[in-house]
Amino acid sequence: MSGAGAPATDRGTGLGIPPLDAIAHRPRLAALAGALCIAFSGIFAAQTLGFPMERLIVLYIVVQVSALVGALAWARPTDVLGPRRVVMVTLCQWAAIVVAAYFVETQGQFWALAVVAGTGLGAVQAASRAFLARLAPPGMQAELFGFYSLCGKSAAVMGPLVFGGISHAAGGNQRAGILAIGSFFVIGLALLSRVKAGGRAVTVPPVASS
Repeated sequence: MSGAGAPATDRGTGLGIPPLDAIAHRPRLAALAGALCIAFSGIFAAQTLGFPMERLIVLYIVVQVSALVGALAWARPTDVLGPRRVVMVTLCQWAAIVVAAYFVETQGQFWALAVVAGTGLGAVQAASRAFLARLAPPGMQAELFGFYSLCGKSAAVMGPLVFGGISHAAGGNQRAGILAIGSFFVIGLALLSRVKAGGRAVTVPPVASS
């Protein structure tokens, strides 16, 4: 049980760790925003830029390959810098991508943007899971990762409402809908800026026996 001197964020874990809702939603919001943008990029590409179905399929394959490359490229920095910093860097990357997507006019521009976006998607998905693994108190890993997954399912409902609602309110302008989804990156960045954990791992040397 926690004593009177326990940190204000400690609600019974005795470890100075925030409660479940404060732990899981912050790293997950970053991955959710990236996944939402990938999901709605197909709609944007087809209806706004005129991508045919066969080209959309190739686009998704290219994005997945670039996501794999991004996850591999950010693996070492995640260990060295810590997952929190990597997630914040990729959030800034995605915010810039959303702004750029608003001004895209040609299919070629969108192809280039999709490749860059894919690298950020792979990095943020891998780093956010590593982030949550570090935050999870012993014995609560299954509970927190279950809540993490639940947030993802909820985004499948919330995302279309946000994207479709904003696009409809803007007279069918899907560029406005993309910007609305991008607001999740800003919110996630603001939330993560308040998290102190998830930095560079510290290796504790073994204690020599006397």
